[in-house]
Amino acid sequence: MICDVDHFKKFNDTHGHQAGDEVLRSVGKTMSQVVKANDIPCRYGGEEFALVMPNTKISQARLAAERVRKAIEELTINFEGKSLNVTASMGVAEITTNE
Repeated sequence: MICDVDHFKKFNDTHGHQAGDEVLRSVGKTMSQVVKANDIPCRYGGEEFALVMPNTKISQARLAAERVRKAIEELTINFEGKSLNVTASMGVAEITTNE
């Protein structure tokens, strides 16, 4: 799964890079809390995250992506007296044993 925080550049421009850094920490922590124990969440790029889900079928990956997306959407980040919210977009793909 690939996860991208929506409109992150605009968020940074509006709230500042320190607020953006706090958002990235919070998104990463939230991902770690809502995935299965054997899944591997990691930061992939600037505001992108990846989730490697070994032995997971695409139908299960879609459910996991929605669970992560919803948890991020419901997340409130308190930073310097402000309550900040972000959303994220997800994409999933499956690699078969022959690939």
